Amino acid sequence: MAKIKVQTVAVKEKQPEIINNQDKLLVYVARACTLFNNQVTDVDFGASITIPEGYIGLVVPVSSLIISSSVIVAGNGGFYSGTFKSVVMRKGVSGSVKLRRGDPLATITLLKVADVTLVDDSTIDEVEEKIAKKPKKADKNVTEG
Repeated sequence: MAKIKVQTVAVKEKQPEIINNQDKLLVYVARACTLFNNQVTDVDFGASITIPEGYIGLVVPVSSLIISSSVIVAGNGGFYSGTFKSVVMRKGVSGSVKLRRGDPLATITLLKVADVTLVDDSTIDEVEEKIAKKPKKADKNVTEG
């Protein structure tokens, strides 16, 4: 099982908490900041997070930020890879929301990246033909009378 690696950056900050046997982390705000609708803000969580090779980290604001303040992860749809120590966020509707140091910020969930084989356009027709010619399995629920 792959694990998210957490390296402490700021000792005084509340450190990320492991949830679900290391495939999910809860991270906290390391420096107070304000999120606005019309600007993105880099929110630091006081630790360096490394997502293992072959995985991505899906970053989702904690539900209280989504429900009460419409906070969203900006820029990359919440998908992170490699090593990072902050997340880019903004408020989804007008107004602002203040994040205090130590507030729960987001969960980071590990997702396995599927192996993908790219084919050039000239082979797509061949693949579709093979699929079309493949015999269909008989329906086991059909009875003959």
